[in-house]
Amino acid sequence: MINKKRGKILSILFLLCIILIILINFPRGKEYTYVKTLSGNIGDLSDISEIKQTFYANEDNLYGVGIIFGKYMSKYTSDIEIKISDKDNNVITKEIINGKNIKEGKFTKIYFDPIMVSKGEEYSIYINSLDKDTEQKITIYSSLYNDYTYGDLYIDGDVKDFDISFMAEYKKSINSSIYEIISQMNLSPIYLIIIIVILFTSLFNLINIINNLISEER
Repeated sequence: MINKKRGKILSILFLLCIILIILINFPRGKEYTYVKTLSGNIGDLSDISEIKQTFYANEDNLYGVGIIFGKYMSKYTSDIEIKISDKDNNVITKEIINGKNIKEGKFTKIYFDPIMVSKGEEYSIYINSLDKDTEQKITIYSSLYNDYTYGDLYIDGDVKDFDISFMAEYKKSINSSIYEIISQMNLSPIYLIIIIVILFTSLFNLINIINNLISEER
């Protein structure tokens, strides 16, 4: 009886491991890095009133953006305001990030509710330092040239011939995620059917094992 229960428990653990592996590798989002370079920068944010970077969404379900800041090797502790708006200047999100949470040379990301129909639409990223009197310095890394041709960078209203280092992230639907997994596996239909049958059978067996254990305990 003990060996039988032990076998059922091991079966549950095995099936849970399979499910965990699937969930870990399940694509939840898709990133588009438009500009990623540490070649240049826009100067100290405390000397700038407003930074605006426009871009067009590559996919539906836009739900995050990231910006690469530079801290000049200083411990910047003031606040930075990041705002995202659509082409009609409707504010999608506005977030204040403290400088101590910004990592040098890494994407600082903010997230918001996914925009279901975002593909092909124009959006703007606004960045503003809320402490203009601080002696601490912070900047945003940028390209040296106009690397991103589908949008523009404005500093205090003047358009520039370069862009900040930024990215966008799009949330995947379950259908698109499954389709991507299938495409990457490049399997023939018969093998795909076999895998689906195995997964559903494993899930069914897992439910039965749990129900049997509960019944035996009673």
